Amino acid sequence: MRFRELVNPRGEAASERLAAMVALGRGDLGAAFRHALSTFSLYNQRIADPWGRVEGSLLLAQVALAEGSLQRAQEHLREAETTQVDEAEPVQHRHLTAAWLAFASGKPDQAYEHILQARRAFPDVRRTGDHTPLLLRRLTPLAQQTPSALLLAEWQQLLDTSATSTPLPLP
Repeated sequence: MRFRELVNPRGEAASERLAAMVALGRGDLGAAFRHALSTFSLYNQRIADPWGRVEGSLLLAQVALAEGSLQRAQEHLREAETTQVDEAEPVQHRHLTAAWLAFASGKPDQAYEHILQARRAFPDVRRTGDHTPLLLRRLTPLAQQTPSALLLAEWQQLLDTSATSTPLPLP
């Protein structure tokens, strides 16, 4: 990656994170894992950034979930939970990843609670983290026939409507 050549670890880590999200969205789990591992390593070891460490751990958990490895997903999620962050984006992503794990573990009530917490991460429910739309699409089929289905549908509709309406004012 060009950021490596420029000796810009923050840019490299951000690029690896985006590449992991794209690969996960495409279903290329091998590439998603490599990019997520690189993301975690860069943010954890070279930059020492708690936000990135959480996001890297969550991407590793999401890859494990997509592969059906609930134990590995739980380990990566636990790693993300041990790092204290106050920013809304990783908090939202952490709850949505926990909801995915809860659905995969047959615990729809826990999933519902995590989705509620994810919606509350930002003061305005129309604001989301960059990875949230992909996670919502992942959760929707898992939520069929559960109370979370309506919650996810309402949230997605709100996001779709706000994306086509007037932009929100900047704070």
